[in-house]
Amino acid sequence: MRMENRLSGRFKMEPFGGERILIGHFRVGRTDGVSLQISAWKEILTKAGAKVALVSGSYNCGADFEIPHLENQLDSEVYRVDEGAFDRADAFADEKSFKEAFGRISKAVENGVRKAVAEFSPTRMIISNIFSVGGYNNVVFS
Repeated sequence: MRMENRLSGRFKMEPFGGERILIGHFRVGRTDGVSLQISAWKEILTKAGAKVALVSGSYNCGADFEIPHLENQLDSEVYRVDEGAFDRADAFADEKSFKEAFGRISKAVENGVRKAVAEFSPTRMIISNIFSVGGYNNVVFS
C-alpha cells in the first residue's frame, strides 16, 4: 500500500498543520538508510500539514540548507581533524593547530545551523545521526 493511500480518504488528519519542521542529517537525498527515512518523514509530515525543510552537508541531493563540513566522510578538513583526534597524533604539528582547525570547523557548522534556523524559523527540529560521528561531539544545538 502506498503512503498516500494511507493518508488520504476519510481518515486524513492534519496534526502538524502550521508546524515548521527542520530535519537535519549530514546527508540527504541519497540511497543510504537514513536519507531514505528522512525522505519518508518529509513526505508523511508534509501530508500531515507541516512545512518541512532539510539541512545537510554539501554532498546531498535536495537539501534546503547546506552546511559546510557537515558531511564529514567526504570533507578532507574534517577528516584530518577526526584523524588527529582519534587515530594519528601526527595529523597536526601541535595541539594549538589542532584546536584552531577544530574550532574553525565547529564555528562553520554552528553558523550554518544558526542561518538555517533564522531563515526557516522551525517550530520543531529533528536531528538524525549527526552526533553519532566523533567529529561532531563539539557542536551543540541550542
